[in-house]
Amino acid sequence: MKITRRFVAAVQVYVCTLFSSIAGAMPIGSDDIVVVDGREWAQVDLFTNLSWFSMNQVCPGGSCGDGALNGYEMTGWRWSSLEETNALFNYYLTEQGYSGEDLLGPGADSFSVDFPGLLGDTGFRATDVQFFGAGTFGWTSTLGWGGYTNAARVVLGSTVQTRQEGASSAFNPLSSRGGWFYRDSSAEVPLVPTPLLILAGLAMLSLSTRQQAANLHPMSAR
Repeated sequence: MKITRRFVAAVQVYVCTLFSSIAGAMPIGSDDIVVVDGREWAQVDLFTNLSWFSMNQVCPGGSCGDGALNGYEMTGWRWSSLEETNALFNYYLTEQGYSGEDLLGPGADSFSVDFPGLLGDTGFRATDVQFFGAGTFGWTSTLGWGGYTNAARVVLGSTVQTRQEGASSAFNPLSSRGGWFYRDSSAEVPLVPTPLLILAGLAMLSLSTRQQAANLHPMSAR
């Protein structure tokens, strides 16, 4: 089978692009993951200083592509919806004995808890500390009525809340606002090991060199 220059060039570009994408972004490590009921959640504070709009560019509708957020590779991750974040908070509320109308949802909702240390019990780090205590604030992927966006927070010892915010805030990066992202272990997408990428690139370069040599010296290639 004859390998054309165009084919070799296309493969080279693909390999280089894939390698650059992986090399330029870090995977989210185990120290930055909270496992809740068999599902892995990334620490919310990894995504502070990002706007809802910038998150939506990489993870439109909650489905993350091959891009990166704040330098973290998002392949295999999902941006939590409002209802999925409600379910996350409800897991902790249920563990504390709450049920029925005390649980969040459907839609934006809040519930004041009367036990201390909810944030510490969850394992999620705080993204903001104010006079009323520490809180974890993060965008969800759900776009609410009237173009409003949704944020979710859990505050140390006082309130769990999912709420809607003005659409204009979606374009403003906030240092106290991260994002809620999760993945299921069975849905993890393995990355191509860097050595294999390097070998693939070298192989393509070798093929390209041989093809060019054959074109310049057709008699020697026989």
